[in-house]
Amino acid sequence: MYTYKGNKRFEIWQLMDMIPDTRWWSSGTRNFGRRENFYGRGVKFYDVGESFLYGGEKFYDLGESYSCVGEKFYDLGESFSCVGEKFYDLGESFSYRGENFYNAGEWFYDVRENFIGGGV
Repeated sequence: MYTYKGNKRFEIWQLMDMIPDTRWWSSGTRNFGRRENFYGRGVKFYDVGESFLYGGEKFYDLGESYSCVGEKFYDLGESFSCVGEKFYDLGESFSYRGENFYNAGEWFYDVRENFIGGGV
């Protein structure tokens, strides 16, 4: 378990399990994947199964929508955005903040164009 902002407990599980055996990078900090601990923006989370907060925004796992820095995300094949940049998951991955994202061991890019997202 992890306590965030003193009063929120988060037990997160398989956030990235929407794409089995995938390794991702978050803002160039620490890598995380299936059933592993990971870091996002210097805040530690654990893959356990419930919703959690990230940068003050709430996330949900597998099939639910969530937000990051005020932008709306969708999982399982839906498109989503973060900090004004458009992203896609499940077979159409991308580069974000100079870090390459992996999906099933291959390199992918946004369907519109190759880009580096972010700005935060």
